[in-house]
Amino acid sequence: MFYDIFTRPLSRRCFLAGGAKGLAAACLGAVFGPITKALAASSPDVRFVRQIVATDNRTARTIMWQSAHEQRSAAVEWRRPRAKEIQSVAATSAPFSDDGHASFQHTACLTGLPAAERLEYRIVERRKIATDWYPLTLDNGQTCQMIIMPDSQSTDGYVTWRRVAWGAAIRNPRADLWVNLGDLVDNGEDFQQWDDWFTALDGIAEHLAFVPVLGNHETYDRNWTIRWPQAFLGYFSGVPGNGDSAFPGTYFSFDYGPVHFIVLNTQWEEFDSLRPGLFAEQRAWLRRDAAASQKPWKIVLMHKDIIEADLPPQNELSDTGRRLMPLFDELPIDAVLTGHNHTYRRRAPLKNFRRDPKGILYICTGVAGDCRYYDIPRSVYDEILAPQPETDNYLTLDATEETLTFRCFLASGILIDEFTLRRAASPPPAAS
Repeated sequence: MFYDIFTRPLSRRCFLAGGAKGLAAACLGAVFGPITKALAASSPDVRFVRQIVATDNRTARTIMWQSAHEQRSAAVEWRRPRAKEIQSVAATSAPFSDDGHASFQHTACLTGLPAAERLEYRIVERRKIATDWYPLTLDNGQTCQMIIMPDSQSTDGYVTWRRVAWGAAIRNPRADLWVNLGDLVDNGEDFQQWDDWFTALDGIAEHLAFVPVLGNHETYDRNWTIRWPQAFLGYFSGVPGNGDSAFPGTYFSFDYGPVHFIVLNTQWEEFDSLRPGLFAEQRAWLRRDAAASQKPWKIVLMHKDIIEADLPPQNELSDTGRRLMPLFDELPIDAVLTGHNHTYRRRAPLKNFRRDPKGILYICTGVAGDCRYYDIPRSVYDEILAPQPETDNYLTLDATEETLTFRCFLASGILIDEFTLRRAASPPPAAS
């Protein structure tokens, strides 16, 4: 499915992608078809099956999908691979309507699963098999491999997004989960863009636990004015709770392996015109959440970057950076991953707005769609930049109790940066 760029309003900040992408997409389709073994759901009324992270992924996982009709008797069945014994969990069915399109969003919260095991699941409706069995790998509590996707907003029918996402998935077959760091789509109300975004992920979203991060483009309506991120919150309503009745689903946290991940909502500028108070509520929650975690590593995932790169004055700290960096310094945060600027920049470790070898690692992750920004000046904080002019990229994270290793790759798989954080050695015991 190709997005018709001539019949829809263009983004306020996007450049059109090159014309060779259609041919590239056709070639990729020929490659991916045999690999995925027709992983799409066999029922035409089960679409966009996706795993969503749970608070504790050792024994839980959330499964979502959508359909054109209500499915009151829908359920998710799970089992150990090829086992005869099958467990069933009923799913909820909620009507959802946006941009003139109505559907039902279905959610099944799988809890009490056998800890750290490799399972498989499928969707059934009216006791009839609706999908194939899909893998469900639970957190082993010791290691974690994550695929990190920057902004995927596109104007080419999400052809570029499909190419980058599939390249990352194929090259990292042992990944546990993946994250998209906001601006998943160019226009948050545009039904066709969401359809294209999900379609590009058929064969990925069913297999890996997903971490959705809210971006500012998810708050735009078709007229490019601010609105509540209705589509984003509807499609990913299964995220862990945050206890905030005013801003549910917009920020949350979860554990995976040795890492406590904190997903923040940096859209207080957009939200304050609709429902003020986001920053204050989130700040208080963040302090409680970070202090409560006993995991050896804590990583923040958020959309807007600490540097203001696309609006004058350029190359200065953004409102996001000025507000959040002192808070991160106060808390036990090890790394912060951002998007928004569509450029890969690994910064020097920072503390008190200055370079400090004991400070926090900040990485602006780049771009995974066809909307690219050019001529962004180098910040005084930047240590490593992607090759210029900017092209698509993705990252990986390999986490153990002792190390966090981040790698950045071009869409072709070429490694352009690698950096490892190591746990500080414990001081020797005091002499008696």
